[in-house]
Amino acid sequence: MELHELFAKHRIASRWILLIVDFLLVIGLRFMGIPTAVLLLLYLSNMVIIYFYVDVYPPFVIQLKDIKNMNDDCDPFPLLKSSERLLSYNLSTISRRTVLINYCVALRNTGDYEKAYELLKSIDLHALNEKDYMIRCILLNNLADICALLKKEDEEVYYRRTFFEVYDKMPEGANKKSLFNSHMLTLADRAFHDEEYEKCIDILKDYKPLNKENDISVSLFKAQIYLKLDEKENAVHLLNHVITNGNKLYSVVEAKKLLEEIE
Repeated sequence: MELHELFAKHRIASRWILLIVDFLLVIGLRFMGIPTAVLLLLYLSNMVIIYFYVDVYPPFVIQLKDIKNMNDDCDPFPLLKSSERLLSYNLSTISRRTVLINYCVALRNTGDYEKAYELLKSIDLHALNEKDYMIRCILLNNLADICALLKKEDEEVYYRRTFFEVYDKMPEGANKKSLFNSHMLTLADRAFHDEEYEKCIDILKDYKPLNKENDISVSLFKAQIYLKLDEKENAVHLLNHVITNGNKLYSVVEAKKLLEEIE
């Protein structure tokens, strides 16, 4: 078992073992005549490092490869499996929430929309700190997306509106910039809901996908817009692109269904 997996699975025991080792190290250094103030600072610093390295860092490292695999190779199943495994462990609250959101993304990309919806709804949005803009935006965007797929129109509108409210309050900087693509898609989704299909195309004309998975998702969305505009040739082109490049994403299944309806 890899060290990160060991820490994730036995989080509390690992933390206590490392804290004891840290304490014994400080005691040993005390006999070498190092000042108490320096030792106290060292001990407290190590406590913080141990907390992040054991409680926060391991799930992130474990899922990093799986997220990349989904984004670059359009295969959500490794992320699905690692999320299920990690959620069976006694993770910290922050780590569990992050893994749960990743799990819902994997469920969404394997077509299990209902389960993704129920799990996202189980995360208490109101319990999050008001200044936790990033996680709130991600959660709201994911909720709006899954509601759109399930045709829960009232909820979709609510989550998208709340997303804009949180995004507008977010301080300018790297975090807000990283959510710009989500903001663009939310604008397009709102226009689609309002049946402003030409506006959708206009919003998305300069859209640059973040990765291959994002490209497939947006291509499917654009195909649906073109179908609403009765531009079947453009829609068919995009649907074939999704089918050819979507690998194991559920978007491929949806694209095939749409293509069959057209033909």
